[in-house]
Amino acid sequence: MFKLKSEVLVGMMVVGGFLLLTLVVFGVSGVYVFRPGYTLHATFDFVGILDQGAPVRYAGVKVGEVKKVEIDPNGSSKKGGRVKVSMFIVKGVEVHENDRISIQGTHIMSEPHIAVEPAQDRGRLLTDGEVVKGISPISMDALIHQGEEILGKINRFLSQLETSLSGSDSPEILRDSLVNLSELLASLNQIVSGREEEYQNGLTHLSDSAQELSVILAKINKGEGTLGKLVTDDELYDELNAFVKEIKKHPWRLLKKS
Repeated sequence: MFKLKSEVLVGMMVVGGFLLLTLVVFGVSGVYVFRPGYTLHATFDFVGILDQGAPVRYAGVKVGEVKKVEIDPNGSSKKGGRVKVSMFIVKGVEVHENDRISIQGTHIMSEPHIAVEPAQDRGRLLTDGEVVKGISPISMDALIHQGEEILGKINRFLSQLETSLSGSDSPEILRDSLVNLSELLASLNQIVSGREEEYQNGLTHLSDSAQELSVILAKINKGEGTLGKLVTDDELYDELNAFVKEIKKHPWRLLKKS
């Protein structure tokens, strides 16, 4: 009888020790066990390498984790998105309907996570189980395609600029063209520098710059302004002509950092 009690006591101690060790491991790894909170769902068109267990960060602070990533059967609904991501948010963290929910860190050198950024006009407070539309990351294939299109536009711009050197618009329009080209190349340099979280703003700026370049090239093709006049300084003309020819042959040199 005493032996049986001893075996039961040892078994209880082993089970208790195992449960305690499990709780410690969960606590160290950041797994949310027995913590009060709520669940939100966000839909995305593309999630990259985001997977279950990825952290949810509110203004950079970890406040939860991704519980499930699945194909959304209602992806064609009003809220859109082909993939639904279920997130656990700890109690006390308030997420509102106008807050920006996006996927960040989907490139190789960063940790994929859900980023929640509070908006100024936050709107209604979200409650447990609600579904919101998230902001998808930019895929690498789409980024490369955008870069190829931009390089093509740069080459076409340089070709037309070289042609216009023999009989262009006024110097003011030429200066505007070069300023816009400089802004376009600066945006492209931001893309290739690997700053993932700036891709969205960079591509928006690139689209605006491309539209401005189209307007300027249309003015040059129409011949508006004083025809036959580029600049009065022959030395500046020769230097600009040589610069355009060199950049046309080696456009990537503009992206090299000094």
